[in-house]
Amino acid sequence: TVAQILELDIEKKLSRSRPGHGSSFHEAPDWSRSLHLYQTFDSDAWRAIVSSRETQSRVRLVHLVRDPVETVISGYWYHCRTGDTGTVPIDSEALVQLDTEDGLEVEAAAVLESTIPEMQAAAGAAKDSDRRVLRLGLEAFTDDWEGTLARVWDFLADSSEMYTEDLRDQFLDLASMATPDPEHVTARHSKEVARQIIAESGAAVWDKVRAARASIGYRELCPGVWRREAKTDQWLDKHCESLWPSPPPLPSPSPPPWPPSPPLLPPPPPYPPP
Repeated sequence: TVAQILELDIEKKLSRSRPGHGSSFHEAPDWSRSLHLYQTFDSDAWRAIVSSRETQSRVRLVHLVRDPVETVISGYWYHCRTGDTGTVPIDSEALVQLDTEDGLEVEAAAVLESTIPEMQAAAGAAKDSDRRVLRLGLEAFTDDWEGTLARVWDFLADSSEMYTEDLRDQFLDLASMATPDPEHVTARHSKEVARQIIAESGAAVWDKVRAARASIGYRELCPGVWRREAKTDQWLDKHCESLWPSPPPLPSPSPPPWPPSPPLLPPPPPYPPP
């Protein structure tokens, strides 16, 4: 159905899928070009976007980006586990021989030559103001899975009369039952180990990775939390409260005088009594 909206030729795309990736829409990257086509990037929709100034076109492109630091962390652990380096120029066999700190730096250097410049090039060519393009940070799905999927559906459906509210509800019902692929999910502890190493590292490669955040629209919402999408005050309270710097303690009240003053006694009654 999405293919009909985007007016794509599915059979043609399947015929040039990368071996070993089933029916995913993959193309082998051409490293001689300034922009290579990475994994599920929809090349037909992309060409329609960059070659046409007609912003009312029915073509719709959903472009996912990710915090560059988190991209490196996820890629490092995934490449160590699986050896599937895809289009990232890295030797997974050599990678697993390194300690975690050195391995992360090697992964960072490789991502700076591949995934990061691709995200930057796509973001530069299809501006956020282009109504044909919906650019989302991958973190939006972890922050609000169903809400983000609804946003994607509504964006795609805006260009077609095919989609109905009933189909939308069916789609969201199915999406609510989705389970993550364990091969692609890195344990929280492993991510925290990598984040700590990066935070304490003085390697110049991390300055380059961090600098890429702004070029694809990321900003720091609170210490260590980077997002593309604006968040509600409730979300910030939930995710950032423990990260905000603590306010200075209120000054203690002055101690009471010591020794304490004797209590005031009532005046004696008149004498002699009346």
